[in-house]
Amino acid sequence: MAATIASDKDFENVDITYSVMVPILQAFAKLTHSYGWSIILLTLLVRALVWPLVTASTKSMQRMSQLQPMTKKIQEKYKDNPELYQKKTMEFYAKNKMNPLGGCLPTLVQLPILIALFSTFTGPPFQDKEIPVKVMLAKPADAQSVKIVNTPTSGANSPYVSPDGTLAKFAVQPGDQTLVWGRDAAGKETNESTVIDFHAIAVEGDAPANFKPAWKIITDPNRALIDPVSGQATFPAAGEVIVSANFPNAKPIEIPIKVEPRPAGEDPGPLGGFLGGGKDPYQTKTERAPEQTTVDVNGKTVNVTVSPGPSTVVAGRSGVQFEVKALDGGSLEGIKPRWAIVKDANSSSIDVNGRAVFPRPGEITIGAVIPGEAKDESFGPITSIGKLAKGVELFEPRNFDVLFLLIAFAGTMYLSSMLMAPAASASTDPDQAAIQKQTQQTMPIAVTAMFFFFALPAGVFLYLVVSNIVQTLQTWLIYKSPPTPFVDVTADDDGGGDDGGGKIIDITGAGDNGDSGTKISVPQKKAKKKK
Repeated sequence: MAATIASDKDFENVDITYSVMVPILQAFAKLTHSYGWSIILLTLLVRALVWPLVTASTKSMQRMSQLQPMTKKIQEKYKDNPELYQKKTMEFYAKNKMNPLGGCLPTLVQLPILIALFSTFTGPPFQDKEIPVKVMLAKPADAQSVKIVNTPTSGANSPYVSPDGTLAKFAVQPGDQTLVWGRDAAGKETNESTVIDFHAIAVEGDAPANFKPAWKIITDPNRALIDPVSGQATFPAAGEVIVSANFPNAKPIEIPIKVEPRPAGEDPGPLGGFLGGGKDPYQTKTERAPEQTTVDVNGKTVNVTVSPGPSTVVAGRSGVQFEVKALDGGSLEGIKPRWAIVKDANSSSIDVNGRAVFPRPGEITIGAVIPGEAKDESFGPITSIGKLAKGVELFEPRNFDVLFLLIAFAGTMYLSSMLMAPAASASTDPDQAAIQKQTQQTMPIAVTAMFFFFALPAGVFLYLVVSNIVQTLQTWLIYKSPPTPFVDVTADDDGGGDDGGGKIIDITGAGDNGDSGTKISVPQKKAKKKK
């Protein structure tokens, strides 16, 4: 059971994500009984709040694009007089009430909201959140130089949203530690595993009585590792390890591995075997013949062997490659084992109650996993709003919903950018127009490609698609309105205008013949009557 302690000043951290965004989401979820609909409603609410800012930003960018022909005209006309050029430029912006940075400020104002939204959708209740705790266990021989550290807690800002909408923030007690391995509380050397009991404590809000985080070992330099697909294994520390080859519809094959200590003075890195007297980096001595079993392949029984068999290896040298081969001319097409370490005497462990056992010195990171209670909720064709997929995973049938959302995101972003194309074509500078057009075409591709390789929860893509639809509508409404005429400050120098106000320039999306460009409407001076 999670303990609850009084809030401390260190924990008084109000943030927009869990003081604003999540409560609004919870309110929408209670109203609609669906986190999917709550995401859509939150998206619409956010877009409504930033609508004036986006409108101001888009209009500013639109107007700046339309004024480019005139700014270029000013530059060309006064290129030999920098002082007058600066004066005319500032006069041009002032008379037309333009700010060159006007399109940036509204975007900057939105950044805190965008960051809060990203945090909302990548943590509870939509995703699990780990609270890492580092435990540094020094060797007894180094005890004199070790500074003991006992941090009371770690992760005081880690939120939890219960299924009933209750909000709380959790920390792990004790926090980061630096200790001497193999010593008891009195400092006496025991040469036994160090044991630490970790607990999740609520530092803000109310913790449900039955709340328990999931505990895990995040990193452990002494842990034997094996790639579950390729079978490449590494054994960093001496001890006994059991490797398992797991086949569908067949009994697993377990291969015991004895890991001997690395010779004193040998380089512990991946090239240690070569630097240690040119020895075989694998240093594998097979004690018994490879193990055999039978597996079912497309209704046929096939005899297979796993090699190497029970072996002795040297700790810290290059890994051992485990392989499966079919015997008697059989075929393993479509059948691949899943490799796993099922026993490791050196590996740190932590149970469901948070009791961690560290059998060897080293820097180990344990983690308390705060669950995202809504991550497995479905919404329409989306099977899980917390689902993560990237790269080739998107083409697996189970991830087609995320792939569809990614394609929808790309399509809506491209449509929005194409609606801005008339502003680019309105420029009389063909080079500038070409650059803007190229940017508008490539930006959706570049952003989509980034999301293709960067996994985001399906709920985030749902937000992005709905947000892009609203953005597209807003862009269309802005760009369909006729542009505001502006003042040409060079008119006085051309002899036009009696009051120094300059010519009135009427910007349109097309010329008289339908071609893109600007149309200039110049009021005619009245001829003075002769006396």
